[in-house]
Amino acid sequence: MPIHPKFSKKVENLIDVISMMGLDQTTDGLAILGVAEIENEAVLKTLCNHPKIKNRNWKVVHFEGPDERV
Repeated sequence: MPIHPKFSKKVENLIDVISMMGLDQTTDGLAILGVAEIENEAVLKTLCNHPKIKNRNWKVVHFEGPDERV
């Protein structure tokens, strides 16, 4: 399945910021990143596997919460 250009652009924008976070404290950057309102686990895996941060070996911990709006 092809990746939508809007998704690719959003991932690039997020990775640009995420890859710089914490670098003022340590050369390794962030150790943990928490997010909310993420679409699904695949999005997190896409971020973790991006070349700019892949060497950090982040792992995904994902819990599907209740959506009371449904």
